[in-house]
Amino acid sequence: FRTGKIFLLTSVPLAISGLFVSREIMVFLFGKNYEPAGTTLMIYLWYMPALFVGGLLVNILYACRKQIVDVGVTFLQILVNLALNFTLIPRFGYNGAAAAAVASAFFAVLVISLYLTKKSFVVWPSLRRTLSLVVFNLLFFLAVFLLKRWLGSNFLAVIAMGVLSYGVLIFAF
Repeated sequence: FRTGKIFLLTSVPLAISGLFVSREIMVFLFGKNYEPAGTTLMIYLWYMPALFVGGLLVNILYACRKQIVDVGVTFLQILVNLALNFTLIPRFGYNGAAAAAVASAFFAVLVISLYLTKKSFVVWPSLRRTLSLVVFNLLFFLAVFLLKRWLGSNFLAVIAMGVLSYGVLIFAF
């Protein structure tokens, strides 16, 4: 699970940071007309943790010679994604499509996690370690939130200070 930790330690902070600076990044890269796409970027950044963890879980399935489970979960994920797209796109447009993709990816991670746990292929970290990770990310969320309020629209400074605060939090934990 060292690889999973590395994936989570990179993807979750990027997703959290995206909550605060995605609009500014889109304006910086593509101009003011693309500011609304910042919301879509913000949503899609949450795809990374699901993608990274899902990739790790699929490798575990393959190592256990349970590739057929991956096929079944992928099929279910497609059905969930289609249902969510039909539900969310009419109301939220491309942001609904992004949310559908992210939600269906987390659905697949949940189903595979439950399968691996039920079959005893995986022993998950203790509740204490899991809570420690949750607290760590909540503190990082608070740090980036405060940095954004303090530094305003200077997203490069928010990112730089966010990286610094992330390093301090890793050292503290």
